[in-house]
Amino acid sequence: MEEGDGGGAPAVGDDAGADGAVDTEMAVEVPSDRDEEVQDDAGGGEEHSDDGSAGGAPRGDARKQRRSDDGTEVGAIQVDEQAPQVNRRFYLGLDRASARMRNARRRQERRRRIREQEGLASGTQGGSTGDHNRTSNTSAGGVIREQEGRASGTQGGSTGDTVNNGSGLHRVHSSRRPSMVQRMSAIFAHVSAGEPLVQATLVEDDEAEVVVAQRMGFLQRMWKLLAGLMCVLLILAILLAALLSGSNVSKETEIYDMPSTMPSMYPTYDPAPTLQRVQVRGKLRCGLSSTRGPAGEGFYVDLCRAVASVLLGDPNLIEEVPVSGANRFESLYNRSIDLSLYGDTHTVEREVREKTTGAGFTFSSPIYYDGIAYVGNATYVECAEEQKRYNECASLRICAGEGSTSADFVQSSFPSDFFVVSSSWQETVEALDNGTCNAAAADQSFLLDFASQLPSFNESSVQVGGTVRSKSPLAIVTRNDDREFSDVLNWVVQALYYGEEQGLSKNASLCQNDTGALSSPLDLNYNNAVYCVGNYHDIIFDGRQDNPRGMNQINNGTGMLFATPFGALDAEEGSDDIDLDQTRLDEIRDSEMLRCGIVVPDGWSGNISDSEGVVGMSVDYCKTVAAALFNGNYEAAEIIPFPEENGNSSFIALDLKTIDVLVGARVDKRYDLGLPTLGGAQFSTPYFYGNETAQEGVSQYALATRGDDALFSSFVNVAVLATIFAQENNIKRRRSKEMPLIDLFGPEFSWALRDAVSYSGSYDQLHSDNFGDVEEEDRGRNVVNDQGLPQIASFPGLSA
Repeated sequence: MEEGDGGGAPAVGDDAGADGAVDTEMAVEVPSDRDEEVQDDAGGGEEHSDDGSAGGAPRGDARKQRRSDDGTEVGAIQVDEQAPQVNRRFYLGLDRASARMRNARRRQERRRRIREQEGLASGTQGGSTGDHNRTSNTSAGGVIREQEGRASGTQGGSTGDTVNNGSGLHRVHSSRRPSMVQRMSAIFAHVSAGEPLVQATLVEDDEAEVVVAQRMGFLQRMWKLLAGLMCVLLILAILLAALLSGSNVSKETEIYDMPSTMPSMYPTYDPAPTLQRVQVRGKLRCGLSSTRGPAGEGFYVDLCRAVASVLLGDPNLIEEVPVSGANRFESLYNRSIDLSLYGDTHTVEREVREKTTGAGFTFSSPIYYDGIAYVGNATYVECAEEQKRYNECASLRICAGEGSTSADFVQSSFPSDFFVVSSSWQETVEALDNGTCNAAAADQSFLLDFASQLPSFNESSVQVGGTVRSKSPLAIVTRNDDREFSDVLNWVVQALYYGEEQGLSKNASLCQNDTGALSSPLDLNYNNAVYCVGNYHDIIFDGRQDNPRGMNQINNGTGMLFATPFGALDAEEGSDDIDLDQTRLDEIRDSEMLRCGIVVPDGWSGNISDSEGVVGMSVDYCKTVAAALFNGNYEAAEIIPFPEENGNSSFIALDLKTIDVLVGARVDKRYDLGLPTLGGAQFSTPYFYGNETAQEGVSQYALATRGDDALFSSFVNVAVLATIFAQENNIKRRRSKEMPLIDLFGPEFSWALRDAVSYSGSYDQLHSDNFGDVEEEDRGRNVVNDQGLPQIASFPGLSA
């Protein structure tokens, strides 16, 4: 006899007696349909032995059918195959006979009564307790051998009648069909009574085909119930999550559609885009100096009006919010104002981590190129300009505003006992008047505007110094978490440039008043700033003819390379706390490869790695960024060319993150603001300028990054600035370690500037590598502007 699946336990076949039953197994002999038919037709005239065999009828001659003892298929065909129907029918508490068995029983009962009436009945009727010590015969003639004392057809000791149907004894239940509760109780009754459910396997011996059953584990017995409970719990969890999510989405949508018209403090604020909030509110909130001149006067107010004319169609829809040197960035950060027009200097430090808030901010194109100068007693102004601290200069005391680039410059140029930090310009004026300070540092343009407030200004001993000690590109400031609004303001400044280039000026008949219209950035009329308020010259210099314009003039072909000031690169507080996780900078650093898209001219062919000219310069800037990212490894850059004629394809690749940076792209309003199906890009400081006239529109080549990650965009821009800074300070490749350390992006990037220049060298070295030795006068705008020459040129894309 073969072994079943029950761990080698012997199967009990047709020749086994009651003593052969084991504790862990049961054997079910499966009869044939032929045996069943013979038994049904026998009329009970033959006696049957305990083992269920008909007298003189050899069982071995019967055609074998793989059926269970109630006549149904056992669910197995091959030896050692599972027989699930036996398991389901008899050992899960569902012992109710099948329809076939019930019909057979009814026929047998009718025959018995007929025979009884005719005096031919061969069996007797008697009460039974429902317990058989050895065997019980099924209606189909099969024998189920079990552990002594068990009954396979009854539960809980129910009583019934046992009849002899001609092929053996059969238990006939008199109880009605058990309810669902009773059936479930029966399942647990088996478990609690130590009578486990079973699983069955088909085996075969020489004389009969049998099914071997063995005990089932807990998970085998209860898996359906457990699976059902898990499904129910999962469905409930999904429904609950959907309910909560729907509630949150509903609330967010309600906030988005109906922005608040009142300012709210961080961290509770209206999450709608700033452009939409301003248009729904119907007013633009501009942060302006609380110590400026009379209300409604000054070029900062005019700039606010110019922005309102573009966003709202009416230059008068503004709200002037006073801010101070101490709270201007905080007011912008907590959304009390939409933009700051305080005259702030654009620095890389403030892009990444401004000191008073710990947050980064976005700066427009410069509204005024300025520099730090001194005002006060003529003798001490000269001392300050010469940085002299002895003899007549020993009592020098310089006042500077808190949180200003002027204060940073003075602190880096003089010992602490030679300067005083004031909280506001008004406090500085009072300090100069009462003798606390004898000189003050501020932007030169600011000093010229406010010098008249000094009581003794008209005296010969007080003057504004003529020496500018540092670069201060002043700009409009916005939050860096709303790139769309920042881009819109930048294009308002570009429109002012464009107005002066094209000779456009204020014209009430062309000022379009479309108050209440909600427009997307591309649909706004940027030239409305000029027609409603005036062009760049009208706003900045009207009535100030005595003030030389210097760099604040339209450029017509002289050098324009200008490095935005870095600011305090050491980021003394909090640099180690910068969280780079889940930023583009962190992703690319971990990937160990920078994917650069390089824009090439139409019809270009050749090995891009060996290219020259603008394409070669673009490749070099890609490798410069790679060197800054990967500890000097400039080869960790994958170069992917994009034909210029397929402009959309390159920006689509950038938007889909197929490439990390696009090099050689021309600054374009469409791609800066973003097309309807394309996110906006952010452009770095241009590294190459075309030879067009200002009226034609100057081509400006830059590195483009996605507009949704300000940190990575700032890092890429720093790599470009490093080459210009190196040129300004005459730092070549071999002297790259003279570049400053930078901790703004975290300690792992502290050598970024040095690593960038170790590959690129200075800007002149890059230019020479790709264009050969060209004299500066023949390089047009591609020369460092260190002589204070005109620097204003609008981006292409605006038209009258």
